Amino acid sequence: MIAQNIEKLSGLCGVSGSEDAVADTVKTMFEGYCDKVYKDSLGSVVGIKKGSDSTKRAMIEAHIDEIGLMVTKITDDGFLKFTNVGGVDVRILPGNEVTVHGKKELFGVCGAIAPHLLSKEELESVIPKEKLFIDIGFSKEEAQKYVSVGDCITFKSYPGYLGKKCYAAKSQDDRTSVCVLLDILKELENVTLPFDLYVVGAVQEEVGLRGSATVTYAIDPDFAIAIDVCHGDTPDASENTFPLGSGTVFEVGPNISKKLSENIIKAMDENNIKYSIEACGGNTGTDAWAMQICKNGVPTALFSLPLRYMHTPYETVCIDDVKETSNAVCAFLKSLKKAGDALC
Repeated sequence: MIAQNIEKLSGLCGVSGSEDAVADTVKTMFEGYCDKVYKDSLGSVVGIKKGSDSTKRAMIEAHIDEIGLMVTKITDDGFLKFTNVGGVDVRILPGNEVTVHGKKELFGVCGAIAPHLLSKEELESVIPKEKLFIDIGFSKEEAQKYVSVGDCITFKSYPGYLGKKCYAAKSQDDRTSVCVLLDILKELENVTLPFDLYVVGAVQEEVGLRGSATVTYAIDPDFAIAIDVCHGDTPDASENTFPLGSGTVFEVGPNISKKLSENIIKAMDENNIKYSIEACGGNTGTDAWAMQICKNGVPTALFSLPLRYMHTPYETVCIDDVKETSNAVCAFLKSLKKAGDALC
């Protein structure tokens, strides 16, 4: 089920600021488990699972947006010029397949000057974004029938397993964390918690942690847990990375409530959860950073999924780590007799 949900959600267009398709799908998926589901004015999706004490609220959150590109111009030859939305690595663009989300979805290829025509100095440097373009095979007149300035462009990928347990697809940052939320809801389907549980799919994380800030302010939870991704190990990166299959990753540092983190770690130890600790001395670069300082302050924790090839068309996770993250959050929530126990 987890892999099916990843494939379903990652395949949707949800570039920051244009998350409607993802939000509508997530809303429908939340409705299978929640007592109430709604979208706020910024577009974030909120599901509420009622508990025994509705004066207390806990929140778990993942963002639903993805990085992408946006059309800035249609050239006289029908090529599309673009800018980035969020942290797109220009190095990976040439030769990549994309989908242009105009009046209809169009297949495109990111093109650049052929290496045969470049100088030695140009070959040794990154091609600047301004010299790249999207080729959709149309003339300017044909392109203008379907494409407008401001249309979104997403990576095109063909999701699937790498080996038996690793799964590769676009947008797993952070749609796979939404799959964690869905698995948590499934595991807690017949459990009555001593507080209302709010599950949130937040918008516009990739351009400034925006949706998490507004939705956390509105909910004002007693405590909150963000779920995002961290860097998985690769042959060229061993420092500050985590092996796929090693379990969930739990953050410690000033962005994280110390007492909340101690209680979560205790619950993970008591339930034999596989986890690693990541220490961050400042901004975690996740929605937890914005959630922590909403209103009068919200005790916040952060789980991360080890993920390879972040911000590429084939972000890769281990399904076991996804499940272990769900297990960790469920173990902690079920350990609480009342909301206040999270901070005692």
